Amino acid sequence: MPNFKTINHEGIVKKYDNNFVTVQITTETACSGCRAKGVCSLSKNNTIDIEGNYSLNVGDSVIVQMEKSMGYSAVVLGYLIPLIVVMATLIIALALQVKESHAGIIALLSIFPYYFFLFLYKKKIDKKFVFSLKV
Repeated sequence: MPNFKTINHEGIVKKYDNNFVTVQITTETACSGCRAKGVCSLSKNNTIDIEGNYSLNVGDSVIVQMEKSMGYSAVVLGYLIPLIVVMATLIIALALQVKESHAGIIALLSIFPYYFFLFLYKKKIDKKFVFSLKV
């Protein structure tokens, strides 16, 4: 019976040491019908470093798991908050009687500080997104 609380992707072990396993996620045919494939970075061939001590060999097939709630958190951090920042900046600029073209440019530029903030706190954010392996 499938577990509806996790997101699972097949992968191949590319590198292994005592503390980390590097897994290359393979695109599944199920991804082509998924509504979230446009925002899901796992629907492309990516590599993920997974912390833990597993008894695996390079080339082994594994299942990479992530809690579904973490996927929603990633969408909020990567897409929803920047949209809110852009829209709020645009509304404020227009309310302050800024020319529409300038307001649009200011709104688009307003997300750079947000993404810079995410970049600065990347390590802290990465600790919240935990992947595990199902061998």
